[in-house]
Amino acid sequence: MTVRRNQTPARESAGSSEHFESVKWFELEPRKKKWLVFGLLLRRGSSILAGKPKAGKSVCAKNIAVAVVKGREVLGRTVDTEGRAGRVIYLQLEGKDDVSSTAEQFRALGITEEESKRLLILQRTLQRGVLEQRVQELIEMLKKFGADLVVVDTLRLFTGKAVNDINSYDDTIEAMDKIEPLLRAAGWMGHLMVVHHGRKDDERKNQMLDSILGSSGLAASFNTVMLVSQPDDDEPLRLLSSKQNETDKNFGDMLRTELLMNQDTFQVSLGRTHKEIFTEKKQHAKAELGAQIHTHLDNHPKSTLLEIKSAIGAREQTVRELLDISLTSGVVVSSGKGTRGKPRTFSLSKQFLESLKERGAA
Repeated sequence: MTVRRNQTPARESAGSSEHFESVKWFELEPRKKKWLVFGLLLRRGSSILAGKPKAGKSVCAKNIAVAVVKGREVLGRTVDTEGRAGRVIYLQLEGKDDVSSTAEQFRALGITEEESKRLLILQRTLQRGVLEQRVQELIEMLKKFGADLVVVDTLRLFTGKAVNDINSYDDTIEAMDKIEPLLRAAGWMGHLMVVHHGRKDDERKNQMLDSILGSSGLAASFNTVMLVSQPDDDEPLRLLSSKQNETDKNFGDMLRTELLMNQDTFQVSLGRTHKEIFTEKKQHAKAELGAQIHTHLDNHPKSTLLEIKSAIGAREQTVRELLDISLTSGVVVSSGKGTRGKPRTFSLSKQFLESLKERGAA
């Protein structure tokens, strides 16, 4: 019998099999309310929040948890629990000493005694067990305590030895397949957020998805990847960014944005974008160099370009640009033809010097 390659398969050969299940995709209704945290976290989805130790990722996760419980905005975005009081399960797995700190932070973030009934905090016991047992226990808890959000802090302590090598793609994918898919199969429709560690060199590569510790399969297992980064260990600046497989047109992926935290309430908010911060620093640095040029010319009028460059220790191109600005604004004047015998020199203008005297007198 001749088989035609482009022929429509017979009806009998289509449908489910042992390893694949047919989906009546055309009959599925579009999601009317798909966001738990608008434009960032899907109602029925998953996310990973990564960052280096002490970067602020757990505090950020707690802020999101509190926003779901209280139904308030977080990171400039609304929270939607479909008209019900939000419920959260928070797995605090880092250790008993951290549970006291967690409780302190949740109270400072405004959780009341009544609201605490909708925020279930769980810590590890001495029983090791295996990943499948932990997932099954979580499923049983969700049947009794239906949560809109489950936070696992941290993922590595939840998966345990199920991932022998965090850099192994196969180990990572196999472990991830034992968590969210099983929660969905049990009928849970909430959002799963896991807290995880970032690489030490997260800012050097400038590639967000490469900043997550472990296999690339880890980032691929979640709908939303969030990274808390610290460009300079000597500065308090923290940045938050996201990569998502679903976004809202008004937000899109979150660009690297300043993550601000109130030291008393632990509440986080967003500030300027990294691009804005970089531009402001660049402008401030240029303004300082411009002031140094003016100070030098005040003490050493008729200086050449090279003399100014040597005095302030800046790039020649930068000095040229700043001198051009000062010449245009009338702060600086020049003389000389710029030849070997008559080099071009620069001095502060009489008008600028007079204005300095007037300001000093005032």
